[in-house]
Amino acid sequence: MSEIVAWIERHTKVTITGAALGLGLLFSTGFDPLGWQWLAFGALVAFFFLFNSRVSIKASAWVGFVFGLGWFIPGLSWTMNSMAVHGHLPWSVAGLGLFLLACVLSVFPAIACAMARFFGKTHQTRANFALAGFWVLMEWCRGDLLAKFGWLQPGYAALDTPLMGWAPLGGVYAVTLMIFVSAALLWQALSCQLKWVWGPVFGLIMVFGIGQVAKDHAWSHASSTLDVRVIQPVLPIVDAYTKADTVARLESLLPEAQKPWMLSDRQRLLLTPEGVVNGLVSRLSGQAASTLMNLQEKSEALVLFNGFRQEGRRVFNTSFVLAEGHIAYRLDKRELVPFGEFVPAGARWFVDLIGVPMADLTPGDGVQPLLQVGQTHIGILICYENLYGNVVRSFWQTHSPDFLIVTSNLGWFGQSVISQHLAMSRARAIESARPLVSVNNSGLSAVVNSKGEIVRTLSETSPDAMTVPLLGATGSPTPYIRFGAYPFLFLALLLALNGLFPRRREHKLKDKQKQSL
Repeated sequence: MSEIVAWIERHTKVTITGAALGLGLLFSTGFDPLGWQWLAFGALVAFFFLFNSRVSIKASAWVGFVFGLGWFIPGLSWTMNSMAVHGHLPWSVAGLGLFLLACVLSVFPAIACAMARFFGKTHQTRANFALAGFWVLMEWCRGDLLAKFGWLQPGYAALDTPLMGWAPLGGVYAVTLMIFVSAALLWQALSCQLKWVWGPVFGLIMVFGIGQVAKDHAWSHASSTLDVRVIQPVLPIVDAYTKADTVARLESLLPEAQKPWMLSDRQRLLLTPEGVVNGLVSRLSGQAASTLMNLQEKSEALVLFNGFRQEGRRVFNTSFVLAEGHIAYRLDKRELVPFGEFVPAGARWFVDLIGVPMADLTPGDGVQPLLQVGQTHIGILICYENLYGNVVRSFWQTHSPDFLIVTSNLGWFGQSVISQHLAMSRARAIESARPLVSVNNSGLSAVVNSKGEIVRTLSETSPDAMTVPLLGATGSPTPYIRFGAYPFLFLALLLALNGLFPRRREHKLKDKQKQSL
């Protein structure tokens, strides 16, 4: 395998750039809708060979940046739909917007590669494990700390593999760390002499073995059951250039809402997606408010719907629950979409250009009461919030939820976003060991069990509905719910800095040798 590195070293920067871009493209296939997870893992292992062929910090950063472009451009191509179709920008401008977004996100793997080369120097093993550590820390910065855009976290490319068993232990960051540690170990096994291969092979067996054991472990057990009806209406998107007929949109739900329920004495909950009501609930016309109340009455169930509410000058994206003609519960969205629901500093001109409505919302309180239906407690995530494991963890600060709901409207984007969004919902179910129901306006609404397995889905493109008895789950919080990702982030930090300590010892030995002379 040293011949591979030597071959790479002999070739030009153009060849290296092309290889990094190609490996990034292959890595992107591990995410939905393709889901070629083992191909993506192989591309990551190959990237380690490419990384080891670069000895300078600048060159290492460059291969990380180009790899990121190959990873993010196809994976986030759905963002062009919102800019071109609903923002009415030319497709060329939308493509430029996608490229700029990919450039910003690619800075994070570039920094990871540069830092790994700086701390690992020319010692390949140290540099590789430093790369694993720094990459996870940069993903944390991208997802939770700085950019607040954790889409396409590497951990989501391991959903149906043994490595996903690390999710209940430390969330998607733990899974990401184990993906990179595994890639580093496999690189080590392919690169070292045969008599030393047992070390990295043993490490791989441990990583995958612990993941499989954790994946098979029963982290929760059955609790109460609700009858849940999911309505997926596939309504047209309401943007700055269209006017919503709220009455007609609500009336489109009535045929499915008033169908007979299964015979049982269980509580009933009707789920509608985000985007049916597109204005302030307090300013609904009399006819629209009457239609909304009629929907609840005809359905003979509690009704979840989304809308906006206002307090003074503050506007919130809010989930409401109707019960017997009044709003019995509400929850404000905590994590808002950059450029969709709030405007990053200095970017007001861009939002005005693409015409996204309600672009200055206020985030809700970090901890809010759960929805309670009888003895069942339910945690609600509004669309983009399913990226954030910490939002799910906050539910336990009030009460242990029996299951989770994700309500969303993804019609702003291309079809590929729908399966990516569902993949992240599945990860939240695995991390928390709780079943989850995803109701989406534009397709692929689904029921997911506490192991993240899809039990049932609706159509990916057309109106659909389902009524299911949903069995909740209870039990002690998973390690991730108790401690978050922090133990694994600390482990990533130790790996990132692993090159420091041996070098210090080497310097001390050299100093002693000089003194003895």
